Amino acid sequence: MIGVFTAAYVRLAQVESPWVFAVIGFVATYMVLGSNASDKEQQLGWSWSPEDHAVIRGAGYGILLGLPAYILLYLWPELILALPGMADLFTWVFRLAGWLISFWFVKAILFFVVAGYFLNVGFMLLIGGGVAIAAVFDGAKSMFRRSDAA
Repeated sequence: MIGVFTAAYVRLAQVESPWVFAVIGFVATYMVLGSNASDKEQQLGWSWSPEDHAVIRGAGYGILLGLPAYILLYLWPELILALPGMADLFTWVFRLAGWLISFWFVKAILFFVVAGYFLNVGFMLLIGGGVAIAAVFDGAKSMFRRSDAA
């Protein structure tokens, strides 16, 4: 569904760089499916039950099927309309979303959710960048120590 909604937005808004939205949608799909598989592994990985292992395997298959499905549905979103009732569902979802976003408090909630997400991602990038710089500095420092010792 992420692929269909991404393609619909890109086409309706006539976005100048649709590949950016395609990549972000693909990464979001991967993160959602990967998170689901990871959660199933953490919750049920210790279990000896064959049903639990089937759930874990099913989450893995979900990744294998979901990522190609994203690409197909992003490139050809009309494929989803082959399912009965999907056109009515999409019409209802877009009308509901348009109605909800017309309220100021929904915009405020959405702002805080997005700001919190960007703050979280920015913090992870900051920490990751600091670790990468420290690793490069430590590697360079150890390289100079070796050349001094020789």
